[in-house]
Amino acid sequence: MEHPKRKMAGWSILLGALVVGLTATAPALGRTREKMDHTILMRAEMKGEQVSPSIRMDAYGSFRANQSKDHGFMTYTLTDADLEGDIQEAALHLGQTGVNGDVATYLCSNLAHAPDGTPECPGPRSGTASGRISAVDVRGPEAQRLDDGSFDGLLDAMDQDTVYVDLSTNEYPEGEVRGQVNVEK
Repeated sequence: MEHPKRKMAGWSILLGALVVGLTATAPALGRTREKMDHTILMRAEMKGEQVSPSIRMDAYGSFRANQSKDHGFMTYTLTDADLEGDIQEAALHLGQTGVNGDVATYLCSNLAHAPDGTPECPGPRSGTASGRISAVDVRGPEAQRLDDGSFDGLLDAMDQDTVYVDLSTNEYPEGEVRGQVNVEK
């Protein structure tokens, strides 16, 4: 028969190894979880009915973006289809649902006034554009209290549901489809 102190020593060693193992892996698991918790997903479904004033049509689009708090940029994909006009540009604007606002940053453009480095829009009436937005891409609007270069300010506005995507065409230069950006919380 095994001596009770030896049996207890064996259990102590096993328990100690388990605690050391869990302690060693906990920081790694925590970092992974922390990174996952800091990824922000944003999306918008664009329709003519959301443009102000609204337009009834079959055109539609979507905006998908993700951003890690550890990085000062976001990546995005913009897709549109069945547009009645040729794509001119797409941008993020400051404004709550149903209210028009100024451009905060361009997503794509086929017009001469777009800042250098702005991707060309696909087209002419459907396609996908993707890119990256960082502080250098944020243009304000200062009149709406978003400073040039304020990437964090743009993220805060998105968090407050006051950013929308607008895609303009030659037929609808003020916007053919629009969608409010929603941050997944």
